[in-house]
Amino acid sequence: MSLWAGAAELAPAFDSVRRTVTANFGDARVFIERFVAAARHVEVQIFSDGRGNVIALDERDCSLQRRNQKVLEEIPAPILSDAIRMRLH
Repeated sequence: MSLWAGAAELAPAFDSVRRTVTANFGDARVFIERFVAAARHVEVQIFSDGRGNVIALDERDCSLQRRNQKVLEEIPAPILSDAIRMRLH
């Protein structure tokens, strides 16, 4: 799969996606998200006792993936500033 390179490619690519979605799910609704070139996949692990008590255990950077499978997880996520880490937790 290649990245979309310009406006001329949008309509045919969108039509292709709609056909695939309809064939697989029986529904042609599709949504578009903004592409973020330097995105990172950061997860925060939480723990709850089922009584409303919840804590954040740690965050991890899971950006290194192959075919949607995590290859490497870094704990704590090395790219986060302390301010962003606090907001995530």
